[in-house]
Amino acid sequence: MTDTDESAQDAAATETQPCKASGAPAPWTLRRTLRLLEFVGLFFGIPAIYTAGLVELPMILFLIILTVGCVLILLIDRTFQSRLLWNAAPVRTGMKNVVLAFLPLAVLMLLFTLVLHRDWLFRFPRQAPLFWMIVMILYPIFSVYPQELVCRVFFFHRYEQVFGRGGALILASAIAFAFMHIVLENWIAVSFTFVGGLLFSITYARTRSLLLVTIEHALYGCWIFTIGLGTYFYGGAVDRSRDEQSPTSETSHTMSPEPEEETPAGESEYLQVGLRQ
Repeated sequence: MTDTDESAQDAAATETQPCKASGAPAPWTLRRTLRLLEFVGLFFGIPAIYTAGLVELPMILFLIILTVGCVLILLIDRTFQSRLLWNAAPVRTGMKNVVLAFLPLAVLMLLFTLVLHRDWLFRFPRQAPLFWMIVMILYPIFSVYPQELVCRVFFFHRYEQVFGRGGALILASAIAFAFMHIVLENWIAVSFTFVGGLLFSITYARTRSLLLVTIEHALYGCWIFTIGLGTYFYGGAVDRSRDEQSPTSETSHTMSPEPEEETPAGESEYLQVGLRQ
């Protein structure tokens, strides 16, 4: 067995171990520098280009392309264990912590909605219950799972040599996750996803379970859409505002409010909410 094979086995063996606070990044090398540049380009450059309107793609298609690319990179990496693309084993022991963290934050988000947007409260399930149920089913599959694969599984495996296995890796993942949401063009989406990114990164660092962190993310996302804050996470509103904006307009992109009337067209838009976050 060669030294290269032994190194690959060692890396793979440590992949599923919990992230230790004492973990230090690798010595600064050319490879680490290139990996850092890749991180900046992928998680900051691409979202900035998309937000600037230089890429004309629906958000869901953009997310699918990004996810497929990250999966391909992981699968050709000999040090990556493909079972980390699911890893259900830690769910049984980890769900308690996920639920205990979710409950008080769910109350805070409910109060936030009551204070700022009382008329939005539970409007989605009240006005379009069928579409709300469809979103609750499809959103975790087509939006949450890809996001967590990219921002947790891919991120932790790919950039551990840049940030180490401790708090810096968790913080970097949360910042990258939040910045990717600048495509939604509102500060609430970025702020909420930064906090969520910290929670999800901590969960993944402790368990290395993509399934568990997907469930956790889905809890928060489905709750946000249910209580009426989905407007801030509705990519379709951004796409629509870009289409309607004239080339000479000086008005900045803003999030459009949820439909005020329960019309067939308005209800059909609800279906796209969960798939475009």
